Amino acid sequence: MESPFTHRLHTNYVPSDEETAQIQSDLASHSQELARIDERIRELTAQRDKIRNYIDSHKALISYPRRLPPDILGEIFIACLPVDRNAVMSVDEAPLVLCRICSAWRTLALSTPRLWASLHTPASFILVDERRVAAVLKWLQRSGACPLSLTFIGEGWDWAPSIGPGSIRALVEDLAASSDRWRDIKFCPLSHEAATGLAKVQDTPMLESIQITTSAFVLRQIDLSKAPRLHTIILEVDDHHGPRYLLLLPWSEHVLSRNLPSQYSHPH
Repeated sequence: MESPFTHRLHTNYVPSDEETAQIQSDLASHSQELARIDERIRELTAQRDKIRNYIDSHKALISYPRRLPPDILGEIFIACLPVDRNAVMSVDEAPLVLCRICSAWRTLALSTPRLWASLHTPASFILVDERRVAAVLKWLQRSGACPLSLTFIGEGWDWAPSIGPGSIRALVEDLAASSDRWRDIKFCPLSHEAATGLAKVQDTPMLESIQITTSAFVLRQIDLSKAPRLHTIILEVDDHHGPRYLLLLPWSEHVLSRNLPSQYSHPH
């Protein structure tokens, strides 16, 4: 685009009054043309977006994931679970993130028990709100009849003013009620008040490993002789006189005890 002032551009030249008027007149016509072009660009952009939305929505309608059979999609969901630890209650990870994609995926995820068969959570996270306690129980209900892998770690079992000791004990009792499905269990540490709920533990036919830190009184209430698959046990006895351990690994072959009173011996 040619200009009579091309040779003056990008210099320190100061136009005369006559030249200034000429430049202003020239800019006015070009500004009008620019406005027309900008308006045309907006129209074309809106038209492009409309066509793009049309194409994308129809592509989604015939997309391959939408046509996957529910059983295959369910297996893909399960493959999204972490492999080096239990699942966590985070909307950024499976299984919860799968419930945020669409209603169909949410329905399938909630009805796939294996997605909810593991849980790792700090006590300080769940024991501050009754709704989180309820969420844990709902999580376990969704697991159906699947073997459970549960990890509850950290302090907080003996200090949860928001929900009270009764609710904590009720939570442990509900966990104990599912003991027939326990596979890998870890409660570290577990306060005496909360651990009394473990008295409701019945048979544990699926139990393979267990780790508990609690008082000696509570440990005496736990009968592990009815766990035919059990191969790993770590019991930490804490009676405020320093921790003492009983470690059995594997259950049927080797026994290693350290600083443990005689009453905490192999149940066989």
